[in-house]
Parts: sequence; C-alpha cells; structure tokens
Amino acid sequence: MDRLHISAANAGKPISLRLFGIFYEDLNHAGEGGLYAEMVQNRAFNHPEPLNSWEMITAPGSEGTMGPYYNSEPTAVNHWGLCLRILSMDGGRVGVANGGYWGMAVAAGKAYRLTLDAWCSVDFAGALTATLESATGEVYARAEVPALTTQKQRLTITLTASGTDPQARLVLAAETTGTLWFDFVSLFPVDTWKGRPNGMRADLAEMMAALRPSFMRFPGGCFVEGDQLSEAFRWKENLGDLAQRKGHWNRWGYHSSAGIGFHEYLQLCEDLGAEPLFVVNAGMSHTDTVPEAEIDQWVQDAVDAIEYANGPATSPWGARRAGAGHPAPFNLRFIEIGNENGGPLYHRNYPRFYQAIKVRFPEIRIISNVPIPDQPVEIIDEHFFATAAEMAEKSAHFDRYDRQGPKIYVGEYAACHGDCGIGNLRSALGEAAFMTGLERNGDVVEMASFAPLFVNVRDRHWEVDAIGFDTARCYGTPSYYVQQLFSQHRIATLLPMSLDGERDNLFFTTGRNLAGDIIIKAVNMGDTPREMVITLDGVQVAFTGLAIELSGDPDAANTLNNPRAVVPTERPLSGLSPTFSSTFPAHSLTIMRIGVEA
Repeated sequence: MDRLHISAANAGKPISLRLFGIFYEDLNHAGEGGLYAEMVQNRAFNHPEPLNSWEMITAPGSEGTMGPYYNSEPTAVNHWGLCLRILSMDGGRVGVANGGYWGMAVAAGKAYRLTLDAWCSVDFAGALTATLESATGEVYARAEVPALTTQKQRLTITLTASGTDPQARLVLAAETTGTLWFDFVSLFPVDTWKGRPNGMRADLAEMMAALRPSFMRFPGGCFVEGDQLSEAFRWKENLGDLAQRKGHWNRWGYHSSAGIGFHEYLQLCEDLGAEPLFVVNAGMSHTDTVPEAEIDQWVQDAVDAIEYANGPATSPWGARRAGAGHPAPFNLRFIEIGNENGGPLYHRNYPRFYQAIKVRFPEIRIISNVPIPDQPVEIIDEHFFATAAEMAEKSAHFDRYDRQGPKIYVGEYAACHGDCGIGNLRSALGEAAFMTGLERNGDVVEMASFAPLFVNVRDRHWEVDAIGFDTARCYGTPSYYVQQLFSQHRIATLLPMSLDGERDNLFFTTGRNLAGDIIIKAVNMGDTPREMVITLDGVQVAFTGLAIELSGDPDAANTLNNPRAVVPTERPLSGLSPTFSSTFPAHSLTIMRIGVEA
C-alpha cells in the first residue's frame, strides 16, 4: 500500500490566491447567440450582407418586397437598414421575420423587451404588430407597436410568452399598404443576469459565476487581432448606444454586434467578483500590421482604456464611464499587450506600450506574450494545448523556473488533442494533473485560465470547451467541473509532502486554505484504484472531513441530452486521525478538506 506523508505543522509556502480565473473570447458563438442575451441576429443590419438572418413573410394573396436601404449621411455609423414595402393586402399580413441564432428560446410566462428604430411612409395608415411565434405560425406573444410616424423614433414594447419553444422567431408584420424602414431591431429577455438591460443570458452567466473566478481575461484571443486589422477589436467603437456600435467581422467566422463592449466586459467582471484583465492589440493582426508611424494611436487607445476603467469621473474618459452609469472606477489592474504575438515587430512595439502605460498609470501590471530582451517584463503569458497524457507530464513544467524572474500567467490551456473527444473525463484529468503543478508552483505562476470557456453546439470551432449550450440549455463538461473544484477549494499555502510508492499516474497538491483546513488534491490517471495511507504530521485533525470526487469512464462526456454523465460527488470523511487510509479511484480527481483542531 502506498503512503503519503504531509508535514502539516510547517508554515508552508504561500501561493497566489488569484491563480484560477477565466478567459472569455467570442469563439464558438460564445457571445453572439450565447452569453450575450440579444436574441435578434443582425439587429443593426451591419452584417456584411445587410439582410442576413432576415426573411420575408407574405400571406397567400398578399404582396410585398424586402430589401436593404443605404443611409449615405457621412455621420452615420451603421449605413444599412431594412426597407419593407407592402404592396397588396388581399391575403393577410406582410412582414419580416428573424429567427435569431438557430432559433429564439422563449418560455411561458417570461417577458421579452423589443426595441425598434423605425419609421413609415406618409401613406402607411395601419398598425405594425410584433409577434413571437413558432416556425409553423403558432403565436406565443402579440403586441401592437406604438404608431409609426414619418420621422425615425425609438419604440419599446414588452412581449410576454404564453408558450415555451426553443426555436421561436420574431415577426414584424403590417396589415395595410405602405413602406416601413427599420434601422435597429433588438429583443432581450427581461430576466437577464443581474437584471441589466444590455445584459447576459442568466443560465450561462450563472455557470461562469459558479466557477468563482478570481479574474477574467477578455476579449481574446484571436478576437483581439482579427485576421486583418480592420477586424481588430477597437474598444472605442464599442461604447454608447447599441444602434451606433459598428461591430466587426469576427475572426471565428461570424459578425460581432459589439453589444458586449468594453464597458460591458468591465461590468461583467464586477458582477462576477473577478478582476478584469484587458488584452490590447499590439499593432498586429494575423495578416497585416500597424505601420510604425501610426502605432502611437494604438498605444494611446490602451492608455485611454485604463482611464475609462479607472479614471475619476472628472477625467475625459472617466466621464464617459460615469455617463454610462458607472461613476465609480472599475479598478482595472492588469493589461496584456497582444495575444500570442512575438518576433521583431512585437519586440519593437511592446516597449512603447509599456512605457506609455507606466508613465501614466504606474500601478498597472503589464503582461507580455514573450520575454523581451533588455526590457522590463513583469508577467509572461504562456499557452499549453496537448493530449491528456502530455498535459499531465507538464505538471512539472514550472518546477525549474527562476523564482527571481517574471511571474507566469498561463493564459490558455486545455487537453484538447488526441483522444479527448468533445471534452471527456480523460481530457479533464490531464488538465487536473497539470493544475496540481500550477498550484505547486503558485509562487511563480500567478494566474491561469482554461480555454475556451463556451461552445454553442451548433458552431463548434474548438473540440474541448468548458460550457456547452444551445438556445435554451447548457451543461458543464468534465473540464468545467475540474476548474470549479480547483477554484472552490483554493490552497493558500503549500504543505511539504512525500510519497512512498509508485508515482506513475498519480499527481498531488497538499496545503491549507485561508480557513486553515488541510486540502489534499489527488489525480489518479491510472486504470486501477490506488490505496493510500495518509499521515498528517504535527497536527490534531478533526474527526470528520469532506471528500469530493470526479471519476468514471475516461471516455465519458457530458452533453445537452445527458448533462450529468460526469459530475462531482461528495462523501463525508469520518473517523479521521493523523493517520488514515483512503482509496483514490481509477480515473479520478479527489479533493479532501480536513479540519484541524485549534
């Protein structure tokens, strides 16, 4: 029988309490059609094809046309809109419909807020009706839009659904002839997370909150860079009125509405109780770069972003934040310069960002993508993607790092290669083994975040993700539960340990949490259970404790239809003493929490 000896009386080495955070990127439709609660796709008609996701609805015998119109005014941010001409009403209604992102999920008794920027021709004398209905025409909610005029106006109505349908659609229809124009059509559930009007889908945000993240890195990822600079995230274009946000083509193959802009990211971090970590574009995309003569405006954008987040309400950008409803600072403390960048151009640009930020905001901690010769580097972001076995081997990766060098941020990692499936238990245990190494080296590894966070199952660009969802349902993968367990049972100080026995496929972290409880985290990636005699030296343990286990078939995975195939289970530990026996199941993560007598 193997023996684990823990020197529990020692003070222990302190490790970072912000170690486990999250990384959010609008990949796999994580935001558009996912976390962002907007239900209308292409609401401002600024998709590269202006009428993408919109279709004509015409009753038999009636006649009409739908087409884009172009606003040529130089001050217009979004130039395109939708023009609906109702030519004949002999058979019934004529209108337009939007099915959202693979359907709109409506639920009986729930309210939905419809916002329109619309106007009509002088000869339109009828009413415009909004309905939520099924694909076959069953109506769940109906309301008449306040009277349109020949001048554009913003109109808001509430629709309350009488039925439940995960694939409903919104229809705007008229029953008299004339012409209608729409600049903006938006539909939100009233019950967003925290009740914010431009808010997040409640179930997905709750899944994020349950991870108890210490920080959130945003907005990417490749989303920051874009395939070309014209598709890069520019935070100043993502403020203010939703209809005036330009958005951009997402590197992951769809349009971003910019509804989750810089302010919304900061607000989400605050709502999660997580520190914001903002990634700025370093003047580089996947295909082109900012000319050296123009890089200063990108540097200034980074400095201005910090002022928006942290500046007093009397400062230019702090006033913009206050005007958006948040007078108090957001307390942004971490800026990352670029995403997975490197090479001569990055080495040239990095010092310009670093120096400009430090002159204005010396308290900001700056993260680099790579070491920069002859330049100050505080934190380096390293990414790891491998097979489950390779991730487990990397648990020792940081053992050899210089404790006098820069801190490490593991900004993206996952066991997503090889026999990982769509995120099975094997993959999650490889990540758990790697995470024991992060904790064991928590004096140099300050932060870490799994990637990616979300996947809409209808648009999977990445095989292994933490949270899967469709229009109405969501589930956590085994990787999600590993992240949750490590975060919920954080170790504040490490305790020395030694193992008498074979270490093959066994990975441990031992320490104390802030309450003084002893925490044991054990990963058994082997095919057989491992019996263990555990000795806690130098303390008197409480009689009872708690064990949480994640175990099962290594090929098992959770799905929308079977969301609890692999979930943690809890069992009490009783009859504890300074020496006790335990068995770590095959293919398992076990976390023990043991109280210590004063």
